[in-house]
Amino acid sequence: MNESVLVFHPSDPEAYLEALGESARTEGLTLRAARSETEVERAIGDAEVLFSANDFPVGQLRAAARLRWIHVQGAGVNRWIDAGLPPGVRLSRTTGSFGPRMAEYALAYMLAVALRIPEALANQADRHWQELPFTHLRGSTVAVAGVGDIGLQIARACAGLGARVVGLARTPRRDPALTACYGPDELIPFVGEADFVVVTLPLTRATRGLFGRPVFEAMKSTAWIINMARGPILHETDLIAALSQGVIGGAVLDVFEEEPLPPDHPLWAMPNVIVTPHHSGITWVSEAVAAFRENLPRYREGAPLVHEVDLGRGY
Repeated sequence: MNESVLVFHPSDPEAYLEALGESARTEGLTLRAARSETEVERAIGDAEVLFSANDFPVGQLRAAARLRWIHVQGAGVNRWIDAGLPPGVRLSRTTGSFGPRMAEYALAYMLAVALRIPEALANQADRHWQELPFTHLRGSTVAVAGVGDIGLQIARACAGLGARVVGLARTPRRDPALTACYGPDELIPFVGEADFVVVTLPLTRATRGLFGRPVFEAMKSTAWIINMARGPILHETDLIAALSQGVIGGAVLDVFEEEPLPPDHPLWAMPNVIVTPHHSGITWVSEAVAAFRENLPRYREGAPLVHEVDLGRGY
């Protein structure tokens, strides 16, 4: 075998080339790196395999005449599916390793909200002594929308701290961490009992704009929503209205409809919003390369790939 592999990353494709190492030659791989759309345009026509960051210029796929397999360095694949893959191209993703890190993110910000840490830090900066009444994660209800690999890690972490956890899944599942698991048509009762709603759903046709005004109105007025999935799952205009009108307590947002979030966007200045720059599930080079290597012999044999994407379902 002698596959031509295009490795794309917008800032550091060399890190992936280095991790693939000299052994790539013995594995029969011809590697080429790209970090810009111009470099992709020069190389995509010869590539049989694409090992890529999620912000690949997907319009270039139209010129990928020899392409047969794409392995995405991260977990999200909605851009690739929306772009329309060339016929016969298989798509796999790196996942399963993000759960523990994303669970830490979710716990950190739920605890920050419950214990009012941002306000305490602001008071410290002002040298202002003020007792702040606060709550605890223990005894609260956390609703995790999307209890796949990542969502279950979050559910287990919250349950370990004494929270009551409920899940939402396309196919309801059982797990010791979950008190209950709701189906897609039970979204309103699912959010209605929650103190925190954590979103880890994939972005698909069914989930785009899923969290809109009716859902926010069904939540407690004190509840916070944490979006760690994809920005368009939350209807942004409805979210801003719900936040400004006190329909919900607040939001921790790591993903947005437009990224980077424009400097003049109203979410920056809202007192009940915490903005982070899409860093809850950062990809480690070593993990992405390990996933690619695991799938390489499967691709060559025509076998099912680990974390192969069902293009019909969107994940």
